[in-house]
Amino acid sequence: MTSQNIRFIACWLIAGVFEYPFFALFFGRAPFFLDRHPFYSMGLHAAAVAVLFFSTLKIPKTFLFFPAIFPVFGWGAMAAFYFLRRGAPLASSPGGGETGVSAAELREPMSIPMPKQARILEELDFMPLADILAGEEIALKRGAISRLAEIKDAEAIRILLSCRGDPSPDVRFFATSALTRIKKEFDEELEAAKRQMQRDVHSIAARIVLAKIYLQYSRSNLLDSATAEAYEREALYHLEHCVESGNADRAVFQMILSIYMGHQEWDRALKIADQLEKIGAMVPEEIGKLKVDIYFKTGRYEKVIQEMTSMNKIGIQDSQWQSLVNFWGVY
Repeated sequence: MTSQNIRFIACWLIAGVFEYPFFALFFGRAPFFLDRHPFYSMGLHAAAVAVLFFSTLKIPKTFLFFPAIFPVFGWGAMAAFYFLRRGAPLASSPGGGETGVSAAELREPMSIPMPKQARILEELDFMPLADILAGEEIALKRGAISRLAEIKDAEAIRILLSCRGDPSPDVRFFATSALTRIKKEFDEELEAAKRQMQRDVHSIAARIVLAKIYLQYSRSNLLDSATAEAYEREALYHLEHCVESGNADRAVFQMILSIYMGHQEWDRALKIADQLEKIGAMVPEEIGKLKVDIYFKTGRYEKVIQEMTSMNKIGIQDSQWQSLVNFWGVY
């Protein structure tokens, strides 16, 4: 084999590497950044054409057919494929209507103008995201994972954690990256809240923010059980300090209540309900529902009937609860 032939084969191999993005896009297996930005693929395709052109300068004319035809065909196919992706039909919404978003836009969220992208993401809720993640379309799954990472509440994180068992290595990678980013954000927010508390240890607002972050982080499923318990205790300490100082609002009492309810500390939960009623942070009907729930879970059925009777005297606005009260024989 002559040096010219070796040089020619080497150039074609290099060109083949440059052509990879086009074929990857065609078969739906493009890397994350190339699939999101197709113009990178076109740039590499142009480089492949240049390599093929210069590789034919000193070789027999019979070889010219391939570098002359293949790049032109590749350019045409690339352009057709790109415009087909950009002009895909509208995707249907979960309710059967149209969201006004093309499938290409869902595959390439970064190419959507920010106001339009925000509107699209607002219209999504957990059911369609869960449906997408149960499907086969990798690009749509990536978009759903990005949306869940923005929400980053306990339910969103739970879904992301389940994505780590997805059959696709791409989906597992996206989910793991999103979870790592969420954990980093929690750590940064927690450190910032701690620094704020150190600057002003008497600030109730800073203490509430710190407690809220501790509580959210403890329920995120991103921590081991010992750390999660420690963070929840820290949150409860700061929240109780706010109550003792007389500066607790409804949000503080509700966070404390959620901790007590989670640990089934019903008597403490009832005391918080009484405090909420005392400061007028909840309407009587909401307080009544809360107490009925606690009494029922603890088997205090006489108390259930007493509380329902009190609710009935005041007047129940919720028709479903009115039916429930009547079912218990309270009129």
